[in-house]
Amino acid sequence: MGFQERVFNLSFAYVQFTLKTPAMRRLLLLLLFPIHVFAQNLQIEKFIDSLVGTSTKPNAPGSMILVVQDGKELIKKAYGLANLELKVPLRTDHAFAIGSVTKQFTAFAILQLVQNGKLSLSDDIRKYIPFYDTHGKVITIENLLTHTSGISGNLTQLRQENVVDAHADNFLRYVMNFPLDFEPGTDYSYSNNGYRIAAIIVERVSGQTYADYVTEHLFAPAGMNQSFVTDDLHTMDNVVSSYIRGLNGTWRNASTLRPEWNWAKGAGNIISTLDDMFKWESALISGKIVSQELLERAQTSYKLKDGSYTRYGYGLNVMMHENFRVVHHNGGIYGYRNAFVYVPEKKIYLQFVNLGAGDILSIPKKILARMLQVPTPVASEKYLGNLSDYEGNYEQHYVDGVVTTRAKIPVYSTVMIKSDSLYFLERLGSPVLLRPAGKDRFITGRSEDGFYQFTRDKKDKVISVRLIPFLYGSGNSSVENKRIVVSHHAAPQSVNVNTDVLKKYAGTYYRPELASYLFIELQGNKLFANGLGTPQKIELVPVADNKFIRKGNDEFSYSFTPDVNGIMKITVSGFTQADYKKIAD
Repeated sequence: MGFQERVFNLSFAYVQFTLKTPAMRRLLLLLLFPIHVFAQNLQIEKFIDSLVGTSTKPNAPGSMILVVQDGKELIKKAYGLANLELKVPLRTDHAFAIGSVTKQFTAFAILQLVQNGKLSLSDDIRKYIPFYDTHGKVITIENLLTHTSGISGNLTQLRQENVVDAHADNFLRYVMNFPLDFEPGTDYSYSNNGYRIAAIIVERVSGQTYADYVTEHLFAPAGMNQSFVTDDLHTMDNVVSSYIRGLNGTWRNASTLRPEWNWAKGAGNIISTLDDMFKWESALISGKIVSQELLERAQTSYKLKDGSYTRYGYGLNVMMHENFRVVHHNGGIYGYRNAFVYVPEKKIYLQFVNLGAGDILSIPKKILARMLQVPTPVASEKYLGNLSDYEGNYEQHYVDGVVTTRAKIPVYSTVMIKSDSLYFLERLGSPVLLRPAGKDRFITGRSEDGFYQFTRDKKDKVISVRLIPFLYGSGNSSVENKRIVVSHHAAPQSVNVNTDVLKKYAGTYYRPELASYLFIELQGNKLFANGLGTPQKIELVPVADNKFIRKGNDEFSYSFTPDVNGIMKITVSGFTQADYKKIAD
């Protein structure tokens, strides 16, 4: 117990023994209340230090956090470095890329135009983009904002890099050639391209560029004078560096990997600060941006045609927990990672930033659970049922919030028993320990992540599973992933490949349409791969001179071929298919 808490408790005891009337007791308690609040804040700060401080090494890419309650700043701290090369300490006034948290600005730009009578959420997008092929369906502006349009978010067959930064019409004509993933309004699938289209509509309706509109109509009324919409020409004043972890464990400055920003317009190209982001939230709450009615609508989960809820409003994830909502969104781009969380009914605001592609999921959840006094899920000591009831394969409807309907391989999860314990293996992931937590319910290895809830039929046979996030999360958790029978095939035989050939494959590869990087490293006579900010090495097993499979998952392949100029290219085939072009040895 801290000193301030002991002072408060002793003082409270003294009051109880010496003051006879309730009025006198209340008066003294009011005088002592600031001490109690200070002690509470001190405990929260120590708790945050134990989470953020211990996970951010002094000479590593830094982290920042801001916690506000009832409009009062509780914690604002920075840890680690803003730039590793220059050993510059991170400050709380430094600017950073907010990534996909940008989407709420695009959403509220649209809502402002709605409020001003310039457009309607129910408008068909062809009203503003007449040539757009919607494949016989009606796609509304609301569908764009709620990720329910069916427009693919990740282009899997892009071959010409100039499509990325080309004129808007060229981009639109390219995107519309892909079939819809589903009928608009019937499912949820996270789509960056939907928000890029929404930004184009903002420009066409307002007559301003996206950057000018956001600056004038969103940043200015909110008092956000340290924020800007960036592009490939913008000077990045006061912006901290971001880093990704290489295969050898060293940090690599993301700016050396030729970051581009135009592709992310409306979906992830805003730079801001901790203070400015809180000014933005304050402006929303006070009605400076849109009416309270439109704000409530933005912070309400969208209802699909089948009656289920997506847990996403307009540019915001929304989840109900007992008697309060948790409004949140994560952002990640070029090593910048941040999480924004707001609890309207409790007036709690939290912004967590990490500059090294670190964990932005569990830390905010732990802090919020502590402040809200919500107990984290607790595992049982032992499961009394039969673990073999759950063994088998299950459909995997979503991967990272994106529907799997267009996958080129079967996408499913496997539940298996290992050493008398149950494990959940996503087809493109790693095994996660499941710990029993009730009837047909298991919590994940990290208890703050959520539950896997299994469903049985009338004959008591397990037939499906769904993930229910703890406190908050993204995606439609009402989807039942059905148990299925999967036919397995024999894995291809590995072959020996000359080391000199392997050396040609090693290097840094880039995928422009998602600004995504892939690192291939040669260690001895083996190739390893990892993605941007992913420290886990994936061993690549050769099955031909130029084709490799992911160890433990032969449906995930890497094929190396030089282009007409001799520059090496990787075609990665798995959940989707994508090309990466070599940019450095």
